[in-house]
Amino acid sequence: MDNTLWGVIIGSVLSLVGNGIQQWFAAHKAAQEFDRTQTAEELAWKRNTIKEQASEIRGAYQNAIYALSMVATVKESEELNPGGSCYNFIRDAIKWISLIYIRHPGEELHFRIKEFVRWPESSADRLRDYVGRLAKADTDLFSLPPIAMMEEPKMQNSRDKVTLEFQVAPDFRRERLIDSGVQLVSSDRFLCKLQDLTEIQRKLLVDASPNFPAIPSQMPLPFPTHDTRKNVVNGRGGSWKARLDPPCIDNLEEIQMFLAVWESEYVSKFAELEELVMKKDSESM
Repeated sequence: MDNTLWGVIIGSVLSLVGNGIQQWFAAHKAAQEFDRTQTAEELAWKRNTIKEQASEIRGAYQNAIYALSMVATVKESEELNPGGSCYNFIRDAIKWISLIYIRHPGEELHFRIKEFVRWPESSADRLRDYVGRLAKADTDLFSLPPIAMMEEPKMQNSRDKVTLEFQVAPDFRRERLIDSGVQLVSSDRFLCKLQDLTEIQRKLLVDASPNFPAIPSQMPLPFPTHDTRKNVVNGRGGSWKARLDPPCIDNLEEIQMFLAVWESEYVSKFAELEELVMKKDSESM
């Protein structure tokens, strides 16, 4: 066999080997790309699932605390008729607390629920405070960064933030110290973005602001009072005294839950004082 024929044979073999190697690398690369795609999709699915579950849990805590706060502000003389506002808040509170009880089926929560069902107005404060402590201790609740932080970061103007100050009610500090050995501060503050507040919360801050119609960089959480001399409601007359644990300053969800309680208590107190003003006006006529 001459050299030319050998050259053709060897060239054919090398060509076949080269093609085989190229095909193997192409198949291997495709397999790796497929694995990466599958892994990315699986991670995205898991993350979305965890995010949805965390959001549902947060919603249960926040709705329960809000409903209990509204029940706590209702006068004991109000009738609990089906369809009434107080009745609806009690029903909502039981609904959301039942979801929380599935996560925390402990004896203390069971006792507090039974107490609330029997005496809703007088026990709502205690149940709300206990639910708040459960939320802070729930390891799954804040396992993810706050939802707002997961979005694409945007440039934030420092004027779009406010440091909110508040006091902690002395009787609640005493109760927490006796019950749990936790010594709370008498006052605290936290920084938050104005866009993270609800529309009602921003309105309350604007109306109480000394820089009306702007919100200053720092101000206390306002609370309405009764101006007895003029017999009017003063929306910026006092400072709110919280009856729940201060939020973690770097946790948006805790801050929003905390502000939801302030908002509900402010609105309820304002309505109560308006009734008082109307009553005094009618008596003076």
